[in-house]
Amino acid sequence: MRRLLPFILLASGCHLLLDFDSPPPPAPSALSYSEFEAIYTKGTPIVVNWPSSRGAPVDSYSIAPVLPDGLSLDEATGAISGTPTGLSARTPYTVTALNASGSATARLHITINDVAPVKLTYPISSVTQVVGIPLSIGAPFSTGGPITSYSIAPPLPAGLILDPTTGAISGTPTASSIRTFYTVTAMNSGGSTTAALLITINDVPPGEITYPVNPVAHVVGKPLLIDAPSSTGGQATSYSIAPPLPAGLDLDPTTGVISGTPVDLSAATYTVTAMNSAGSATVTLFISVLVGDVRRTLAAGSAHTCAVINGGVQCWGYNSYGQLGNGSTSSGLVPILSGLSSGARSIAAGLSHTCAIDDHGGVQCWGRNDYGQLGNNSTANSFLPVPASVLTGGVQSIAGGDLHTCAFVNGGVRCWGRNDYGQLGNGSTTDSPVPVQVSGLSSGVQAIAAGQLHTCALLSNSVRCWGFNGYGQLGNNSFGGSLVPVQVSGLTSGVQSITAGYGHTCALADGGVRCWGYNGYGELGNNSTADSPVPVQVSGLTSGVLSIVAGGYHTCALLSNSVRCWGYNGYGQLGNNSTANSPVPVQVSGLTSGVQAIAAGVGHTCALLSSGGRCWGSNTQGQLGNNSTTLSSVPVQIFGL
Repeated sequence: MRRLLPFILLASGCHLLLDFDSPPPPAPSALSYSEFEAIYTKGTPIVVNWPSSRGAPVDSYSIAPVLPDGLSLDEATGAISGTPTGLSARTPYTVTALNASGSATARLHITINDVAPVKLTYPISSVTQVVGIPLSIGAPFSTGGPITSYSIAPPLPAGLILDPTTGAISGTPTASSIRTFYTVTAMNSGGSTTAALLITINDVPPGEITYPVNPVAHVVGKPLLIDAPSSTGGQATSYSIAPPLPAGLDLDPTTGVISGTPVDLSAATYTVTAMNSAGSATVTLFISVLVGDVRRTLAAGSAHTCAVINGGVQCWGYNSYGQLGNGSTSSGLVPILSGLSSGARSIAAGLSHTCAIDDHGGVQCWGRNDYGQLGNNSTANSFLPVPASVLTGGVQSIAGGDLHTCAFVNGGVRCWGRNDYGQLGNGSTTDSPVPVQVSGLSSGVQAIAAGQLHTCALLSNSVRCWGFNGYGQLGNNSFGGSLVPVQVSGLTSGVQSITAGYGHTCALADGGVRCWGYNGYGELGNNSTADSPVPVQVSGLTSGVLSIVAGGYHTCALLSNSVRCWGYNGYGQLGNNSTANSPVPVQVSGLTSGVQAIAAGVGHTCALLSSGGRCWGSNTQGQLGNNSTTLSSVPVQIFGL
């Protein structure tokens, strides 16, 4: 219905005055803020965030929820201002604009971030460490806001970790790593900063390299496996060998394992080099490829001889101390099976005692024991094999001296028996009926030899000897004895094997022979009878030698096509159909092929052949094994062998 307006007519003129109600102002609308997605930094004054709207003026503003600390809303203008004092995650806020006619709302988001970190710095920026050594890089420093987390790229070397809350780096590297730049990122809600680290992890160079068997004797035509070597230093990543291995054998360049089936006879020294990123180390490995069964080994004492044949020990000759090991003291003119009838790997003989390594790597001995040379913690003779104390496994070779014995076990040397000149090498002169450790030789040994009153060991880079030295048999350019090992002069590489006689010592080096010590009968083989306290070259034997043995006062060498001997020959022990001494090598009669092993006693010499065995020299106790006691200056057949 139309509203009627009242009017008044005044007498003084026609003026019309209308009287009606004023309409209400419109409600605010389209409320918005200049920053509807506001991101601020703690501690930094914000730019005032002003609202805008349509409609009639706004009488007042309100906001929900409450603004972050340090910020405020002007209720009259709706402006948001201030300096945030705390952090706040992205939060939605609703601002309401109000007047008499109504209201309007605006929605905005506010985030308060921390001050971004800047200038991240580590205490050190470049680190070089070695595998297996702990590494610690302390927490970094920075300016700006506090850091809430750290990350790193690329991943750290194996064994190292980054603490994600402190930025510290620690751990023990387990593998080498080339020189690499790493970026560490430090973060908080306000941003991030980075620091560069240069980290290099070097390998430990390989240390002393040792093969489980060295030297190696093998049979032509049969498969051979030499297990991987061990190292006292870092792990080797590659291996090489020089000169080339015999035809049919190969070296695995990643493991150092040598395997294959040799097709030719040979005997040589090889240098195996183990390498990694930090360096290299070498080991000298002697490999001989022979004819026949390498379990056929031979040993000769003062007046008795023993052989390992198919795992059983047979002995003959003098037996007053039970050194034949057959339970009696009756001498034997022919081979007699000892109490170790099976399971024997190798044999050694002293003056009047014998020892063997069994299939378990233990040592069993028998015979004379007045100085404890049997090693069984007793001084009573034994007519049958008894186990040496402690040595129940791991024995690689044994050597019999006059009245003492030594074993090469797990890379080290232990000796027992007589010790009046320090021949046990343990720094004393006290006899020992049980094995004692030779000073300084707990690892790295490759072979051993025992003389009358001295002992020697072959290492990868030296020969060391100890005990009596009245003739220079220790080889250290001196005539003074030593209770501990001393280095032989001039033998630092290429040595393949060693042997010791009564007062002299010899080494097979690079296929040739060098000797030192007593030379009264020419046993040094250098065409002289003058003693030498340092190694001298044996005349005519500069290459091609496969093995060497030393007797009381004579020495012999096995070549591919002959056996040659030199020195004392009063019993015909040089085997050249004479009893005249020789200061240079002479050829043993009739032994031009098929010889597998040789052994030298005090006055006799023997050889194992692919067809039986031969002995020559003194035979007073039947030590030649030919069912006789007549000496022979030429090889005679061992009965039944």
